[in-house]
Amino acid sequence: MTQLPLNLRWAPEFDLSAFFFADPALPELLNSVLHSRSHQALILVGPANAGKSYLLRALAAQRKWSHVSAQPLDPRPDFSGGAGNAGALFVDNLDTTVGNAAAEEWLFHDYNRAVDANVPWIAATHEVPANLPIVLPDLRSRLMQATLVRLPALTDPEIRHAMLRKQAAGMGVALEEGVLNYLETHVTRDLAKLSQWLKRLNHYSLSRGRKITAAAVRELLKLDAR
Repeated sequence: MTQLPLNLRWAPEFDLSAFFFADPALPELLNSVLHSRSHQALILVGPANAGKSYLLRALAAQRKWSHVSAQPLDPRPDFSGGAGNAGALFVDNLDTTVGNAAAEEWLFHDYNRAVDANVPWIAATHEVPANLPIVLPDLRSRLMQATLVRLPALTDPEIRHAMLRKQAAGMGVALEEGVLNYLETHVTRDLAKLSQWLKRLNHYSLSRGRKITAAAVRELLKLDAR
């Protein structure tokens, strides 16, 4: 499966329809976990440029009262209203939060909250739990029981461009191929960074009332170089 990146709390462009699913069975699995009436744990595993963070937020967009955590000590969701008001828990960058006692305790307690509230717990990471430097045995035990979804890196430029055009369409932008080629030649081929640039270009073009063009990319690169 191929995906896209993240940045905000479930902005409109974080949409499962913007994904290219290499495995046609995967959407059904993801939806079954999202809408299950019992707790399930799911871990998205893949290299950089696999779009794990985007997928995480696209999944969060499907759930009301969801909580996306990008850092180990983000404010925890309030479950005081009971399971009926408790949203699923989504943890990004899992591999950067383990190996620290305070962070692991935070993860362990949030995982248990999801169990108690009968909601999904979904995380994204570069490595499978068995290869992570987890110190807390109970946390390792929990994560080892999670269902793993392995995501490949997106290397096909045609698919990558198609996905970015879909993301742009979600912003109401018709993205020209020349802009994508210029970005990949002069800026980056990393999917997450391309997505961030797309959002930046959109804001830049809206503020000036003009189309997104290669010239706009050059202008932003000059601003960055100052």
